[in-house]
Formats: sequence, C-alpha cells, structure tokens
Amino acid sequence: MGAYFLSSGILLVVSKTVSVQVTLIRDGEVLWDEINDLGSNETWLKSELHTQNITDYKDVFLQNGLKETDFLYRL
Repeated sequence: MGAYFLSSGILLVVSKTVSVQVTLIRDGEVLWDEINDLGSNETWLKSELHTQNITDYKDVFLQNGLKETDFLYRL
C-alpha cells in the first residue's frame, strides 16, 4: 500500500493489486495494445487460442483476458 500526491493536489492511495478484465479480440480484430500491456505477444495469443481449438483470430467474436493493476482511491 502506498500514497501519491498528484501535481493537482489530489491524493491517490494504492490499496491493493486487483485483476481487471480486458478485451483482447473484438469482432475478429486483435487489440494489440492490450496484448502488449499484458506483456504478451502473438505467439502467446496463438497458443492460448489453440488450447480452445481456434486457429484464426477472425473466428473470434470476443476474447477477454485478465490484467493485474493497482486499485486506487482518490482523496
């Protein structure tokens, strides 16, 4: 747990790390920024899809993943 003052004078308090859901594929289009934010790449994505017997991104309507992030309180 930590606290940070922003230049605007707002205090942010980090209370814990949480998992949030992020969209990785939408309507067959890969959201590469989200993949990169997870620290992953195309090889990882293909491997994950392969475990679900999916061979092409375009066959996926919606694919989500979990991202670890700090839970912040604004004071």
